[in-house]
Amino acid sequence: MKTYKAFSLFFALALMISCTFTLSATAALEKGKAQVSQSQAGPGSMIQEGEAVKININAATVEDLQKLKGIGPRTAEEIVNYREANGPFYKAEDLMQVKGVGPKKYESISHLVVTE
Repeated sequence: MKTYKAFSLFFALALMISCTFTLSATAALEKGKAQVSQSQAGPGSMIQEGEAVKININAATVEDLQKLKGIGPRTAEEIVNYREANGPFYKAEDLMQVKGVGPKKYESISHLVVTE
């Protein structure tokens, strides 16, 4: 009986230590992700939501926009020029009004853009 209690106590202690290390590692990983996304962001142009960094298309620079898959320098400039000429985007779908951003390209980046 004494061996069983010692084993149970040892097992409970090992489980608590394991959980503590797991929680610490998870917290450190999340903190690291937040620091990386903040260091990459321009002022107000990028927003962290969960694991993805979303780009605010109403504040993003040409360089920020080029971080989106399929958006090169020319299309990024078109987005900024469109925004300057027509005012802010009211919804992310408005990107499809910009030359070089069609439905296919928009669909591939829609989960990464916001209009805040």
